Amino acid sequence: MDGKYVTPILETPRSSRSVCQSQGFADCIQFPLHRLQLEDSELGRACLFELYVYNSAGHFTTVRTNSILLPSRFPPGPATVVDLNPASADSLKDVDFHQNRSACVHWYGFHHHRHVTLEMGIGSDKGLDDVQSFTLVSNTSDPVHCLTSAHLKPFTRYFTSVRASCSGGVSVSSSDGFVIVEDIADAMSVNDGSGCDPVENYILEHANLSLTSGNESSLSFESPLQVGFSYSIVVKSNGSLKDMMFTSDDIYKQKDNIHISSYAVTFFPLSTKPVFQISSPSSLDVNLQILSCLKDIDYTSSTTTYSINWDVTGPYSRFITHYQVDLLEKSCNESSSGSCFNTIAHSKIQATGNTTFTFTGLQLQPDVNYIGSVSPCFEHVCRSREVSGGVWVTRKPVIQNIASEMRDETRDCTTISLKVSDIDCGQPAENRNASYVIMSAILKSESDVSPVTPWTKVAVTENTEVNIAAFCEYFVIKICATNVKCI
Repeated sequence: MDGKYVTPILETPRSSRSVCQSQGFADCIQFPLHRLQLEDSELGRACLFELYVYNSAGHFTTVRTNSILLPSRFPPGPATVVDLNPASADSLKDVDFHQNRSACVHWYGFHHHRHVTLEMGIGSDKGLDDVQSFTLVSNTSDPVHCLTSAHLKPFTRYFTSVRASCSGGVSVSSSDGFVIVEDIADAMSVNDGSGCDPVENYILEHANLSLTSGNESSLSFESPLQVGFSYSIVVKSNGSLKDMMFTSDDIYKQKDNIHISSYAVTFFPLSTKPVFQISSPSSLDVNLQILSCLKDIDYTSSTTTYSINWDVTGPYSRFITHYQVDLLEKSCNESSSGSCFNTIAHSKIQATGNTTFTFTGLQLQPDVNYIGSVSPCFEHVCRSREVSGGVWVTRKPVIQNIASEMRDETRDCTTISLKVSDIDCGQPAENRNASYVIMSAILKSESDVSPVTPWTKVAVTENTEVNIAAFCEYFVIKICATNVKCI
């Protein structure tokens, strides 16, 4: 090494001679590599072996091998691997989410004084290349390096690993992982109102039902319902519920909220034990829950607050970092061109498991349609927003000019005749229709409104002494007389 002998004269051990000769060599010698490396001190000096051959007559000769470089004692040093957004890779900014079916990285490290070969791969965990095998990096001077793979799927965490090799060994460093995000149809539903979260606080009863293709099944719950109060029934299944039919003559249905794997209906009962009819074009096993809350609303009387709730389904929900929640004001009809929505409130909500939010301090106007929207976000990447069905700001209903006439026909009970000249339901003029419910009952007194008789639906016909100037859809109009009892 540099003209100096660094080992003593070595001889072939007798125990190894037969092994060497069996492999076609005349003789062989051994010397520990690490002792030579210590002599080199990582300087990369040239080494050679000098062979001294002699016989018993005293004749000898020397032969030298070609020069060699000893391998390094150390592999390449560690490195930091940074995942980049392929759409803006030149920024060299670390990201955890992006929208491209490729992987781009930047790294620094792998320091070594010898030549280093670099390879890049993609795996399902750090250090692995089970998604995209390690590929040689040809131009190591570039700050950005990318791989494209047809095996990359959305909402799966992948790790980009870089393998550095030199004469001293191999070193592998990996990124902290990245996830490809895309829009997924029917993965989120958005509803107006505060919803039913946590649902455990609102469950009155639940049932499991097996639906047979094309056949209608009847269902009733054990728990009696209060007439005039609002409820929700949520149906869930592993199959599609988009074509399921859910009807009942014993309820006033306010709204259906149909999703692929869930179906919600809000209603108020017309009897304490309503019977429901359910059918599906395909056979399904479904779970039903009746909740003492409204999953979705169409009307609100508040002008200062607006609540929104949403449901997220599918495995991608665990990657959501926050939500962008907006309150929109509809400013034109559906036939108008251009955007029909003005954003009047905006908030960023961290993904903590709570999927309900309330805007406060608003100045909502009557006869205006307000719509909520929610966008799931993955750090800097926000996907397309989902919107609610919208709410109308309404006034509380007013029943005017109630006239009651008591007729004592049998002396066993008093017959009451009611006449209502006007009902103002407080609905916006753009959204009035012929859906309304009128129910009557006898109350104890003006101060104690406990019903003496059950609330009974009034069948409105042309001959009924009820004149309706406006129609009610959301509010239950209770027409009653007070201080009347049977004698």
